[in-house]
Amino acid sequence: MSARQSLYDEVGGKPAIVPIVDDFYRRILADPHLVQFFHGIDMAELKRHQRALVTVALGGVSENYTGRMMRPAHDGLNIDEDSFDRVLTHFSDTLLARNVNPISVEKALAILEALRHDVVQAQPAYRH
Repeated sequence: MSARQSLYDEVGGKPAIVPIVDDFYRRILADPHLVQFFHGIDMAELKRHQRALVTVALGGVSENYTGRMMRPAHDGLNIDEDSFDRVLTHFSDTLLARNVNPISVEKALAILEALRHDVVQAQPAYRH
């Protein structure tokens, strides 16, 4: 084993990705604020895609990842800051529940945070 593991290895590598994605979507779909974004979505296909995306985002190799760029993939979904923050929380909770080192969780969240500008497209509601 090399002295420097990838973040993918730190979260458990290939054997961990399926349970991570399954638990993540279980949490997302149980969230009344987020479930609206998944009506009519083929969840089996989305999970397959997400497993490949998570693998690549965390430094692993996936021959299955052929996804679109983040902005076009989320265009028209009207995702706001709160929804994005909820997704980050669910992802963090998922990793922590699998006993991933908190430092590795923070690294993973930093990768997702870098996508905020492309995913969040809704304007905040005006507040007095």
